[in-house]
Amino acid sequence: MKKLFLLILFPLMSALCSYGQMRLLNSVNDKVKTLKQAGVDTIVTYHPYCVGCILIGISGPDTCFQNIRQYVIWKHKGEGYVQLFDECYKYQPQKGADGFIAILSKNAALIVKEKILPVEIEKKAKGKVEKFTILIDHSDHRDFIFYLNGKMVEKRIDLFELDSRWEDDNFWSKNQPSTPPPGKAVNINYAKNQKTYLKKLVDLAEQEIEKMKFEKAP
Repeated sequence: MKKLFLLILFPLMSALCSYGQMRLLNSVNDKVKTLKQAGVDTIVTYHPYCVGCILIGISGPDTCFQNIRQYVIWKHKGEGYVQLFDECYKYQPQKGADGFIAILSKNAALIVKEKILPVEIEKKAKGKVEKFTILIDHSDHRDFIFYLNGKMVEKRIDLFELDSRWEDDNFWSKNQPSTPPPGKAVNINYAKNQKTYLKKLVDLAEQEIEKMKFEKAP
């Protein structure tokens, strides 16, 4: 009986999650469209999510997942605004994200060209130094879509690629030493990734946007 329950539960939760995500995406797209029609020329969607994490739902007539969320950030008359979108509630726009908007406004041309490089290490194999790329299947992600002066640019950022300093670095702890343990090969792209404006935007999004308090819309 227990096995049967699990077989029914998992497809049902997956279907609910997919349906909720589609509604969420439609709401975000509608907001972007409304801002464009109002003449706003600097708009960003921000989507923080984790591949492989456990979703915690709010039960009720329509189960929803509050940790599946996106943000729309825009600039109007020199000021930054942010609106939260999730599957459970509607929220009022809030002023904020000043640092995020400032970095984007000053460096937009460079940001749209930047790319976060993969985790790469060099090791000796059969007497030769060879380059290896390290991939993982579960990680935290930060996705941006920039709408700037009529153009759309998407940047999908894997925090594993952004923050890993050496082979087998779990990148979760901010208090790890800056030098690799003995025997660990250094990620040759770490320093380059850390110097990007995309790295600054990820940090500012976590510091400014994700910590904002949003009021529910009436």
